[in-house]
Amino acid sequence: MNLAARGTGPKTRNYYRKHLKHFGAWLIKDRRLAVNPFQHIELEPAEADVRRIRRAATVEELTKLIETTRANSRSYRGLAGPDRAMLYAVGFATGFRAGALASLTPEHFNLDTNPPTVALAARDNKSRKAKVNPLPTSAVEPLQAYLASKQRRDPIWPGTWVVTAANMLRADLADAGIPYVTVEGGERMFLDFHAVGRHTCLTHAARAGIPLSVVQKLAGHASPVTTARYVHTSDRELVDAVQRMPAVTATVCTRFAPRPCKSGQPESTDDNSDRSDGATHQLTEATMPQGFVESIQPKSIADKSGPARIRTENQGIMSPLL
Repeated sequence: MNLAARGTGPKTRNYYRKHLKHFGAWLIKDRRLAVNPFQHIELEPAEADVRRIRRAATVEELTKLIETTRANSRSYRGLAGPDRAMLYAVGFATGFRAGALASLTPEHFNLDTNPPTVALAARDNKSRKAKVNPLPTSAVEPLQAYLASKQRRDPIWPGTWVVTAANMLRADLADAGIPYVTVEGGERMFLDFHAVGRHTCLTHAARAGIPLSVVQKLAGHASPVTTARYVHTSDRELVDAVQRMPAVTATVCTRFAPRPCKSGQPESTDDNSDRSDGATHQLTEATMPQGFVESIQPKSIADKSGPARIRTENQGIMSPLL
């Protein structure tokens, strides 16, 4: 089966290659084969051919999506509008993946503790490690009201919605007037279920000034490189970051300054600067050995024998042929 001909990306094809290698390793372990027939298969570089680039939702988009979905009377695979609205809100608050959200029961939430938390079992986590995430205090009251009518050990969001979560979200985005696909810098950017929850959660955490190491722990990533892929930076943020850089305006006094200055003293070379406020620059005298600048300048030997263009005082290597 030619997966490339069916339009699959290298990341998907690598997924199958890895599982073939694992299957071959199991055959050896179970003594069915002596050699792994799939060991020679190499992975493709997936970074150069990304089929879907996700973007983070803005606060305004996320708020509009939740409010519009809560008032929606349409049901999707057993989930009513208020159920889907709370699902999107919890996905953003926790950064959990769709499969992890589908596994949650009221028993996983500890809303009376300080801080309030939500626990994820190891079997339901992609890393196969148990995880406990703190919750924002603003989410406690809405969650308490929503979970009051739920059975403690039953899934909060039951059904098969997780299989087609992207289609469910796409319909709710259309009802809210939010585009599913946008074009930024010539690239198609997708706002799918993974983007609305996990990408948006981690991006806004980074924008709030939380260190990358803390965001990494919140996401449950083994490497900060993985976390960095979830943190989206806009052009406006890049401009703001540059503007916050400290200004460095002092220059070093040299013999090439447009007007003379004292040796070792900073000198402004901007003769056309606007000084409408009447302020003048205060020059600070720096400590420098007497004659230091003169000592590092090249000496001319035009008054000595030999061509003046030769920059050496060693007459032994001077030749008429030069």
